[in-house]
Amino acid sequence: MCRHRWVIEPPAGATSRGKCKFCGSVREFSNAGETIWEHRGMNANAAPKKAKSSFGSLD
Repeated sequence: MCRHRWVIEPPAGATSRGKCKFCGSVREFSNAGETIWEHRGMNANAAPKKAKSSFGSLD
């Protein structure tokens, strides 16, 4: 079983073709941002959290 390392073509439409650089498998990848966020269990509409500084506030 191959641990794929995908080389994905630049976005051109709804999908991009990807090819594994090890085994040559071919797959279509969606270029829609929401699909990627949903796949990873993240909310694409959520605001990013602010990073906390250990130096205190600069306000």
